[in-house]
Amino acid sequence: MPNLIEALYGTENATYTSIPTFSCEIETDGSVAVSEMKSDLRAKGITGCKVTYDGSGCTEVVPAPMAASQTAWNYLARLCEAINEIGTARLGDHNRLIKSKCGLHVHIGASFLKSGICPDQFTAESLQYMTDTGKYIGKPEGNSAQREQRARLFADPFDVELVRDIVLRYFLNTTAINKILTYSRRNNRYAYPLTTNGRLTVERINACRDVQELEQLLARIHVRYTAINLIPYADLGTIEFRQHQGTTDYEKIRKWIELLNNFVLHSAENRIEQGTASTTEATPEALPVRRGTRLAVQYDMMRSEHGATTQEMMDATGVTEQRIRAAVSEIRNRVGQSAVVTHTQQANGATYGDGTHHTRYQVPLNITVEGSGTRLMPENRRGGTSLWCGVSDERYAWWQQRAIEIEEAEQRRRNRRR
Repeated sequence: MPNLIEALYGTENATYTSIPTFSCEIETDGSVAVSEMKSDLRAKGITGCKVTYDGSGCTEVVPAPMAASQTAWNYLARLCEAINEIGTARLGDHNRLIKSKCGLHVHIGASFLKSGICPDQFTAESLQYMTDTGKYIGKPEGNSAQREQRARLFADPFDVELVRDIVLRYFLNTTAINKILTYSRRNNRYAYPLTTNGRLTVERINACRDVQELEQLLARIHVRYTAINLIPYADLGTIEFRQHQGTTDYEKIRKWIELLNNFVLHSAENRIEQGTASTTEATPEALPVRRGTRLAVQYDMMRSEHGATTQEMMDATGVTEQRIRAAVSEIRNRVGQSAVVTHTQQANGATYGDGTHHTRYQVPLNITVEGSGTRLMPENRRGGTSLWCGVSDERYAWWQQRAIEIEEAEQRRRNRRR
């Protein structure tokens, strides 16, 4: 698998084993209407995509979800070529399709492909499903066929640990990302940087306990128009990266998709691991039984700083030792085995046979629950946070040259305005 991944992503430094999926929204400024773009693409034999208006009046072309493969790159190259030909035919110059308001929004699937699913075959099936039905394959909130596809093709959704790390690293890499994108996208009202208005901090990101809380945190910048958008996580099963400028250039689109794929894979495989996840939970303040009953009184005595001995509970309720122990069992069944702690007479310094006076039962106010899940790797094994981790020398050099070209173009623009 590592050789396959290297071939698909061109990242010889990486040894990834997971395969992400992606789609993109290729926005044009609306000079070619949706109906015209649809009919012209159809006439050129291009299927497997949607054409629609977006919220800013742009005409956007959205291909079906794909996985990095020769099938995907061939399709994307043909699609970009067709869009440019349409722009030239209708407007005289395909460059007139793109205005500063246009963006390239890339959706990275929030579930990897299941082990054994071939990226070429997935891409072909997905494109055909879009052609036949006009729907996205494996959509989490879709119809029964789409849900069946998801169970067959996709692994489990990304855990909050992974999504949080992706948001955190994008936040930390804001300066590096801005350098490789045009000036129009560095503080764009359709893709606000995560550093906007100072409402995001490392501490606030790390404090989020689930994806919904991360989504709400990003909404402090804007309800939707942020550089990373988590709203599609529940509906489409994707994480949307909105910051790239509009383009119909195949090479630029592919390079950005590859960079984002690498970004997600680095977090997933070099920073996050499966392990034991510990959470702290409060025990119930009271049992769901009528107040004043013997069971309620016994629970209240047990849920205290030191708990209560068998004898103390017998004295308070007037029942036998056997009734007390039976009630302890019932409480365990109601609140969980781990929520009831038994302090034996031996632990309390007494000898065997003194159980009623020295065996103490306690329900702590808070308990630690151990479960399987994902977690950040220890620092000595955890990969770095840089945008460029796992990126090959060739790809790194391409992006650095791109940053120089963007800076030179901006300088020329400023000189013309003087």
